[in-house]
Amino acid sequence: MNTQTYIDSISAAEISDLLGKAFGSSTWLAFQPAPKAADGLSFDDAQAIPDQWAQILKEGRLMQALDLDAQFVLHGQLDGKSLTEDGDGVYTFDLADLVRGLQAAADGTFEPGANPGEVSLAAESFCHMKTGDLDEGDAERLMQVVLFNEIVY
Repeated sequence: MNTQTYIDSISAAEISDLLGKAFGSSTWLAFQPAPKAADGLSFDDAQAIPDQWAQILKEGRLMQALDLDAQFVLHGQLDGKSLTEDGDGVYTFDLADLVRGLQAAADGTFEPGANPGEVSLAAESFCHMKTGDLDEGDAERLMQVVLFNEIVY
């Protein structure tokens, strides 16, 4: 399947499930809409936030992923600062970036890092996403490939 076809076919529910599970289980990852990307959206219902993140991406707007481990290392501690104050550890992505990373996970075309077994784990995680069996570990693994083109954590 080519990337454009997959962009068109990935559902908002798949995106919401991926982002929600990656965020919900992770100690290093947070998401936020890119500046002005959330204009017109209300974030009153915490349960609906992953759905709104998916809506932002499906509408061609940008999201940001925050690598909290990188930010804690770079800042020593947050000291009440905005997480995105310096831009360190902040990754802006759109739907095409998300799809490219997911495709790399499915195809095994990302940097394998120190553990070559990560390639098969990422492909398995992608299969779980497509079959509705995505768990938190799968989601976190896939988002690492999306953001870093490797599995870091």
